Amino acid sequence: MSLNEQVYLSVHAIVFGFFIATCFDVVRLSVLQVKSVAISNFFQVLFWVFQVPLLIVYIYQVNGGIFHFYIVFFLLVGAVVYFKFFRELFFAHLSTLDEHTKKVIEFVKNTVDKLFFEPLRFIFRMISDIIKIPKKILLTVFRKFRKKKLIEE
Repeated sequence: MSLNEQVYLSVHAIVFGFFIATCFDVVRLSVLQVKSVAISNFFQVLFWVFQVPLLIVYIYQVNGGIFHFYIVFFLLVGAVVYFKFFRELFFAHLSTLDEHTKKVIEFVKNTVDKLFFEPLRFIFRMISDIIKIPKKILLTVFRKFRKKKLIEE
C-alpha cells in the first residue's frame, strides 16, 4: 500500500469517526427525550447494531476489506476531534434546528386545522343544526297535540 493510499485511508477513517460521534450524539439527544430507561437502552443498542455493519461496509469499500489497527486509531481520532472541538457548536445548531422544527410543525398543524378541520367542523355543525330544526318543530307540534289531548280528556 502506497503512502497516498494510507493517507487517503487515514483521512477517511477520521471523517468516519467524526460521523460516528455525530450520530452518537444525535441518538443520545433523542434518547434523552424518552422517559423509559428500557426504551432508551434499546435505541442505543440499536444504534450500535446498525453502526457496526455500516463501519464494516465502509472499511470494505474504502480499503478493499483489509482491516488495519491504525484504522481504529484514526476512527477514535475523528471522534475525539468531534467531541473536543465541534460538539458544543453542533449542540447549539441542533437546539436551533429543534426550535425551528417545532415552529414549522406548529405552523403546519395550525394550517391543516384551519384549511381542513375547521371547514369540516362547520359542515357538521350545519348538518347538526339542520337536523335539530325539524326535531324542534316535531317536539313543539307533539307538545301542542299532547296538551290538546290532555285538555279534551
